[in-house]
Amino acid sequence: MSSQTPSLQDIYGGGTHLVKFSSPTCGPCRAAAIVVDRISEDARFSDISFWEVNVADPSNGEMVRQLNIRSVPVVVVVKDGENRKIIVGGGVTETAIEDTLLALTE
Repeated sequence: MSSQTPSLQDIYGGGTHLVKFSSPTCGPCRAAAIVVDRISEDARFSDISFWEVNVADPSNGEMVRQLNIRSVPVVVVVKDGENRKIIVGGGVTETAIEDTLLALTE
């Protein structure tokens, strides 16, 4: 997973991206981070860019507002500039993410 915060151009400029929106003080976000980290290391998904956006960081405020992120954790999967799946809260599971990514890579 990239330690850099993506720009909207990074996410919507083409390719397939998974963006996890979270906060360091959020327990469910830490659990989601473990799941996303594990998936990002899976060879089946090597063509996908994995990003993390800290919603508590003021420098990310504009992106959080533009994408209408209102709670965390949220995982947004983007392919070729289009939101393909938004997974919120307790739905951020290994199965949900893997199924989504596999459907986009087949």
